[in-house]
Amino acid sequence: MSNLFEFMFKITSNAQAITAGMDKLNATVEKIEHSAGDMDKTFKKAFNDIQNNLKTIKLSSIIDQVDRVAGAISSVNKPGMDLSTSMYDLSAMTGVAGDKLKEIETYARKSAKTFGGSAADGAESYKLILGQLTPEIAKVPAALDAMGKSVAVTSKLMRGDQVASTELLTTAMNQYQVSLDDPIAASEEMARMMNVMAAAAGEGSAELPQIKQALEQAGMAAKGANVSFEETNAALQVLDKAGKKGSEGGVALRNAMAIMSQGRFLPKDTQKALRAAGVDMVAMGNRSLPLAQRLAALEPVMKDSALMTKLFGMENQNAARALISGIPEIERLTTAITGTNTAYEQAAIVMESPLEKNKRIQAQIDDFKISLFNATDGLIGYADVLGKVAQDVAALSPLLSGMATVFSTLANAQKRAAFFAKVSSVWNAIAAGATSLWTAAQWQLNAAMDANPVGAIILIVMALLTYISYAIVKWNEFGAAMLVVLGPLGYLINAIMTLKKHWDSITAAFKGEGILGGIKRIGQVLLDIVLYPLQQILELLSNIPGLGGLAGGGAEKIKSLRASMDLVTPDEAKKKVEEQGGIKQPTLPGVAVGKDGKPASDGNGTGTKTNEAIATGGTKNTQITINLKDLIGILNISGKDFKDSANQMKEQSQDALLRVLASANTSAG
Repeated sequence: MSNLFEFMFKITSNAQAITAGMDKLNATVEKIEHSAGDMDKTFKKAFNDIQNNLKTIKLSSIIDQVDRVAGAISSVNKPGMDLSTSMYDLSAMTGVAGDKLKEIETYARKSAKTFGGSAADGAESYKLILGQLTPEIAKVPAALDAMGKSVAVTSKLMRGDQVASTELLTTAMNQYQVSLDDPIAASEEMARMMNVMAAAAGEGSAELPQIKQALEQAGMAAKGANVSFEETNAALQVLDKAGKKGSEGGVALRNAMAIMSQGRFLPKDTQKALRAAGVDMVAMGNRSLPLAQRLAALEPVMKDSALMTKLFGMENQNAARALISGIPEIERLTTAITGTNTAYEQAAIVMESPLEKNKRIQAQIDDFKISLFNATDGLIGYADVLGKVAQDVAALSPLLSGMATVFSTLANAQKRAAFFAKVSSVWNAIAAGATSLWTAAQWQLNAAMDANPVGAIILIVMALLTYISYAIVKWNEFGAAMLVVLGPLGYLINAIMTLKKHWDSITAAFKGEGILGGIKRIGQVLLDIVLYPLQQILELLSNIPGLGGLAGGGAEKIKSLRASMDLVTPDEAKKKVEEQGGIKQPTLPGVAVGKDGKPASDGNGTGTKTNEAIATGGTKNTQITINLKDLIGILNISGKDFKDSANQMKEQSQDALLRVLASANTSAG
């Protein structure tokens, strides 16, 4: 709180009257008591308003509304932010950027709308595909899109688990060493394998997760033994029914194929026993024959347990028996799972469920949110951050409810009177220049504050409210910079003030440019929450010697950037003009003033005549207005006590004022 003291000195030809007038200077300080009384009334009204608001506004309702708004902003921001993050990660992994990266993003969004789910999850599956196979595939976005679709289709058969479906398909391709030199051909092979595994899961007992586990053990061995992918899946289904599930079935198939492929390298006595039993050793190890025909060569030894144990070992003989006895089933399954579209057909059925339909609807909504995110170049993310800040501030609102008691305490007339009485006594002590009274008043005030700690809280709250109020009043000058030091609370107030200032332009953007134009304008306005305070800070720093060029140049660049985005409002521009023209040159009564602030003539020489009259004493009732600015530079006080120091201050002030008045009197004489 500040007070303006105005002293009017009537100068006559008797200069001695000046000294007498100065003796009355200290008496004017008594008017401070009236200012204290006015401050009492002002705070009383403010506190009463706060109390009434606290009574009428439910804090829980405020918190609920802030949570809703912040939640809505976060919901709008999330799909775009998640997808953007995934795409940047993908770009870092592959080196793909520009149009190809945008093309991949388009495929991810399209796949999400087709199959449901989020575009970010689709981008994550792309990353997993590239990580499991090769990043080079990203250079052919169409191939990556095709693989992504295979993952999406397979995920419908695995309860929407895109990670598991990606791992299933990439495991099959890696185990069978599918060439990736031609990404398009590789994507077609992935789709074929997907249909084979889906058909096998439908015809047999092993589900897709178990097939993956088995392929991890047997896939590469089957590829080395020249067993087709279809036959491998058929054999794994037979073993699964025999109790060899998942990785155990894969190990059993791998061992059986390894033993059969030994051929002439089997022990001599084993070869002799097999030939004696009628086993065709050549057919058993012939890699050009289907697996079923190779197994058929061992049918003669099925009833010879000792020979089966000798050939396959104790741990593998049961699996070998299951394969040999299941030759007809292997052949049936191989035929059934070859050349089908089973995965697509099963996925189509799954996608007709209400849950899947809801997922696709949600994907459409999320895609719209992504469009909003992209339209603002990601600036809507700032709104998400501000929304979370608002939540934090709202969460502190119960503290305001508790402060109502503090306000009530200060609003009590008796306590306010006592408080301001202490203040008045301090001012009286200063006016009288009595050290003893000052000391007593200070101790009384300290004792009052110590006795009632609530008073300290009151003063802090008063200071904060005064600071914020002043910053809001001076917001277009330097208030936005002042609010920055308050942290989250200051950011929130700046956000509110910025939105208020630009609300008309936001409304106009929605009306004239549609929803995308309006959202884009909101993004620009949100950016101004950062730019405008920064501009003010640099403008303030430019007043410091040595920083004028650097800080001033930075402020101008920010102002130019804001102007390019139409963020400099007419009110702001008007305020700046008023600041530049608001300081007037001291003038003499009756003298016309020109645009340059200097005395001007009215065209008839009136201005010149008036000046001459004042200079020569031609006007009897001469009045001179003196602007006292920086009257005293530095006071050198060396008193022994407060009273002595006060007297020195008084004398030096009088001397300085007498010099100015004497100079003015000489000019007017």
